[in-house]
Amino acid sequence: MGLLEEKCTMIADIFDLPVVFFQKNNEILFEIKKENLYNPFISVEDEPFHSAKIMNQYVEIPRIRKSNFLEKFILISVSEQSEFLGTLIIGPCLSSQVAEDRLLLLIKEHHAFSAKEEVLHYYRSLPIYSTEKLVKIGAFISYFLKGTSLNTTDIKDDYLHSLTLDTTNKRETKLANSTTFSNSIHERKFENEILKIVKNGEVEKLDKGFVYKEEEEVAIYSKSSHLRSLKNHLITLTALVSRASIDGGLHGEIALEASDRYILRIEEMYTTEDLYKMTVEMLHFFTQKVRESKTQQYSLPVVKAIHFIISNITEDLLHQQVADYAGVTPNYLSYLFNKETDETMSVFIQKARIEEAKHLLNTTSASISEISELLAFTDQSYFTKIFKKHQGVTPNQYRNQKEQSNAE
Repeated sequence: MGLLEEKCTMIADIFDLPVVFFQKNNEILFEIKKENLYNPFISVEDEPFHSAKIMNQYVEIPRIRKSNFLEKFILISVSEQSEFLGTLIIGPCLSSQVAEDRLLLLIKEHHAFSAKEEVLHYYRSLPIYSTEKLVKIGAFISYFLKGTSLNTTDIKDDYLHSLTLDTTNKRETKLANSTTFSNSIHERKFENEILKIVKNGEVEKLDKGFVYKEEEEVAIYSKSSHLRSLKNHLITLTALVSRASIDGGLHGEIALEASDRYILRIEEMYTTEDLYKMTVEMLHFFTQKVRESKTQQYSLPVVKAIHFIISNITEDLLHQQVADYAGVTPNYLSYLFNKETDETMSVFIQKARIEEAKHLLNTTSASISEISELLAFTDQSYFTKIFKKHQGVTPNQYRNQKEQSNAE
């Protein structure tokens, strides 16, 4: 075990992640931590996944798992001469910094008021890795320890499945002897129709209000907290929708990143109204992305570039930033973008800003100067010039035309 512990020490140093090795009898053989940092919500003896079935079986691929406290871990099975020896748990880390409001809500939910400072310190001390990056780290560590190259898609699929399975199991346990079980069957049929819409990229059906449901129609999965139950349901739905979008042709990296982003937003919301609004937005996002993927078969770097541009349209976008996200050089990305879209990236960004400006003009009372500043135009005059170039009218004329049209 000396070599394994030596390699794990290197892993802990490189990625700034704790590493613990649980033998198959669930006893800790070694533990590598830079400081005695423990989750204040649980005891040291009650580490995540300890004594769980997931620890006691050999699995070929690294597994990314999320705890009930928003942390993420990498689990890697260890064997020697075909004999299963135990499981490495690498982590915890976070996908992004958790808002203090969300932490205060966790403290309230778990009656940990006396540990407030410890909770805040713990979450501020955890390293930040996106799920996409964590998947790649898992694949690298597995190769480093075992010498076997892995397909990161398999790791991502396993993680998505775990999100769905975990929440579904919790839901079904509560439902097993409940009179609401028939409601859950209806809910699943409804979900299946939604997934079909997403997979086929049928944006029109979403626009017709197909996905809207009255609050009382949503099955209640927990007597203790309606909001928590609704969040559990929507986290499951988001994971399923993400998987359906991949089946529909959306690149897995884009789908997984978006899924993580929406799940984090779900956790940070406090009202059912906000949750429903966000869910409609999420469904439109994935369905529209599938529609685009069916009509525009771009290479992954270009797809990632477009996704980054749209997601950061209010920022002062630099080609280097976009290229870094796409994983290629700026020159190569410019070549691919021009070749596949028949326009330069600068023109695409300009058009995307104008589309967002149209949306803001239609749906908000923001002034022209405010919209110009929000969308990172150098000044209002330049914004007006570019808007007229693409739309044939000034922003003010466009807004007035829309208002007159809506009044008729």
